[in-house]
Amino acid sequence: MIRIENITKQFGNSLVLDNVSFDVSNELVVVLGPTGTGKTILLKIIIGLTEPDSGEVIINEGETIGFVFQHSALFDSLNVGENIALPLKEHLSITEKEIRARVESVAKILGLSVDFLKRNVTALSGGERKIVAIARAIINNPNYILYDEPTTGLDPITHDRICEIIKNLSKPGILVTHSRETIKRIGAKNIFLLKSGKLNKLSSVDSEELTKEHYE
Repeated sequence: MIRIENITKQFGNSLVLDNVSFDVSNELVVVLGPTGTGKTILLKIIIGLTEPDSGEVIINEGETIGFVFQHSALFDSLNVGENIALPLKEHLSITEKEIRARVESVAKILGLSVDFLKRNVTALSGGERKIVAIARAIINNPNYILYDEPTTGLDPITHDRICEIIKNLSKPGILVTHSRETIKRIGAKNIFLLKSGKLNKLSSVDSEELTKEHYE
């Protein structure tokens, strides 16, 4: 379980997160909100890239987290397969043959060919980069995955493909987005709205609290 307890974060006079608390156990939790409301900051606090002003994040001992960055954060000096393999090389002592087998296994799950693994990431589209980022996040089979705006800036077809991948992975974790369509496509039921630093549970993605002009 990931437990977020009374997290507060302020930048200057802006209170980005105001006593935020929730748990993640066996399902994907979605945090919805417009750009600039603190969704990414929340994820960075959970994985330890940013310190909260107060509160704490508790993760069950031995449980691991994969992270999909909003802009993919791939290394242009490495090809696709090398980017995916990076967590294995950094955290595990296994042979190159074992690494290659695991990379190819994850690629197959995500519909990527062996030839695709040899491509330079600088030649990839935004959607392709996002899929590679997801592959890298799941290569170590983490208990949870955190997705930071995984469908932002994608064309409708690629958007739906990314949503289908996330849905089929069936991994618990947290997905932050400003898109109600993304939530609908994934079929998430546990939805929160982050607004003015406060996190509020929504009854559904069609809650009256949401307005079309702010959450498309």
